[in-house]
Amino acid sequence: MKFHFKGIYKGKEHELDYLDEYYIKEHKPNAIEIPKRKKFFELKCELLSCAHVFLFSFILCLRYPLVTSFADLYFFLIILTFFCLLSIILLPVHEILHTIFNKQDSFFYLYPKHFCAFVMNIEEKTKFKKILGFLLPSVILGIIPFIIAIIFPQLKFLGFFAIPNIAWGSGDYMDTFHFLRYVPNGARIYSHKDGIYWYKPE
Repeated sequence: MKFHFKGIYKGKEHELDYLDEYYIKEHKPNAIEIPKRKKFFELKCELLSCAHVFLFSFILCLRYPLVTSFADLYFFLIILTFFCLLSIILLPVHEILHTIFNKQDSFFYLYPKHFCAFVMNIEEKTKFKKILGFLLPSVILGIIPFIIAIIFPQLKFLGFFAIPNIAWGSGDYMDTFHFLRYVPNGARIYSHKDGIYWYKPE
């Protein structure tokens, strides 16, 4: 598997036409289409990201007396902003972690319009591997460091590192819920030019 940087995505699907050669051409027996994302998906992701920042910042402040005055709040926001900028630099790492279970080539895009990045890989996977691929970056870069920060006071700086990396996974959490809702256990998922489908192997 190779990881390719494809540059900036401008929100136009024709920019992804090269993926046509990777799509499965013939449908699997009894395949069922997974409903497409609903409207305002990107806006919902951005709002969910903000909610994660506030929630996990609040938890960190409950665990440690980081904000006891306006001066502390100002300092807290400066540190959090620094780690948010650092997490942007680490976005390629986030996307590479999405591809750990991929066998075919993966294609990385920056999407400045929605302040995010994404990786394209449309090979067939089990439901378990698909969801694990969604969640792995947030677990490794976000959840695990945040738990360590909560447990060990001397490592509380990891909490600042973890917060934006948890927030970046908002779209992944929504996709995970989508697949949990519409795809049964034991199914396999594949991409077709008409959409994304699941089927049960015989």
